Order: sequence, then C-alpha cells, then structure tokens
Amino acid sequence: MNTPELDLVLERALDLTVPDRLRLIETVAASIHDQIRSSATLTGDEGESWGQHVIDLVNQLDMSAWENLNIEDSSEWVTNLRSRIEGERRVNWSDQP
Repeated sequence: MNTPELDLVLERALDLTVPDRLRLIETVAASIHDQIRSSATLTGDEGESWGQHVIDLVNQLDMSAWENLNIEDSSEWVTNLRSRIEGERRVNWSDQP
C-alpha cells in the first residue's frame, strides 16, 4: 500500500547518487534484518523449527498417568467411559453428530 510519504521518500531516493542509493539500500536491509532477528528472539526462534519446539514440548509432558492405564482395547475403554459419563450427566452420545 503506497502512502504519500512513501512516494515522496522514493522520489527523493531516486534523486540520490548511485553510491548514496547503495548506502540507503544497505541501511534499510540492515534495519529489516535487525527487526526480523529481534522478533525471532522474542518468539524463542533461534534456528530451530517450530516443529522441533512442538516435539520438545510434547517430550516435557508427564504421560505417566496414560502409560499406567493398562488399556488393552481402547474402543472398549472409550465405550465404558462414555457409558459412565452418560450415567453421571445423563448425556446421550448417540444423539451427537
């Protein structure tokens, strides 16, 4: 989106000598680089992908309660759990889409 201020800056930049335009480009590029780098630091991105951050988070979870359930048939476990909840809360899961 162009603004009148940007148009004026671009017009003046084109009037600069070639060495001054190169200096302007280097300065703007360095500014953008610094801004991206500082925002990446704020988000905790230091070269690792977001997927690696997710894996690290999952590895920090305490899954011992799930590991100690000793469930042989997961579908039977879900059916029993739903029956118990239906009885406690009078919820009919078969009516749910």
